[in-house]
Amino acid sequence: MKKILYFLRVMFLSQEFFLIVISLFSFFFCRDNIEIFLKTASLNNEEVLKYLLFLPISFFVWIVKEAKDMVVSEKEHLKILVNWPDYWKFKIHVNVSLFYAFIFLLVSALPWFGFISPRGVVSLFLFVTGLVGEFIVSACIYFSQIALKEAFSRDWRVV
Repeated sequence: MKKILYFLRVMFLSQEFFLIVISLFSFFFCRDNIEIFLKTASLNNEEVLKYLLFLPISFFVWIVKEAKDMVVSEKEHLKILVNWPDYWKFKIHVNVSLFYAFIFLLVSALPWFGFISPRGVVSLFLFVTGLVGEFIVSACIYFSQIALKEAFSRDWRVV
């Protein structure tokens, strides 16, 4: 029960969930402003639009690789990490990050799957939300890696 409650806490008290809430709020209440912006901005370059899809995919691939490297690090560090009493919390954070990375990848790619017109307000909004979400998840993974490297390089002997 404790693990489920912690999972729900990590899931719903995160920057990623906050981004989803803010995105939904701004989409429903600022849609007119977004449409005005789209009409004034000329986003007609087909080549740029085609290759923009690869940006969230690149973020996702990087996140999966780095999350794997974080959990399955060097043998000596892996022993320390697995024997850590709060390892289960760490795994929940990593799994939630991977879940959100996948969700944001799907959200950003929906217009290219053909479910939504790739030229409309909804598609641009979904793409930008997914891209920002992927950036947030990758930043969290990056800073977690830094914290782990600092912890592993720290001298834990009592002086």
